[in-house]
Amino acid sequence: GRLAERVRQVPALDAAFRAELARVARDAWDVGVLRARIDAVDTILHAAPLPGAAGAELAGIERGLDEARDFVTARKAYLTTRLGL
Repeated sequence: GRLAERVRQVPALDAAFRAELARVARDAWDVGVLRARIDAVDTILHAAPLPGAAGAELAGIERGLDEARDFVTARKAYLTTRLGL
């Protein structure tokens, strides 16, 4: 946090930071690919029945996967808006 604040205070470094963040948001943050990876984890988790406590924990894991899917989509929208992409 503190290092990032100091970097952002130097105009040239801030411009480089913003440019790299924009590149990642535009080129690397592929919502479809990221969601497909989350779905692959979901498929693996459901490949075999889980007995007892492990099965009960699966519901919590599924909520986490849903949250991850939502985060991936929302973060792309946030970055796109924030960076004016």
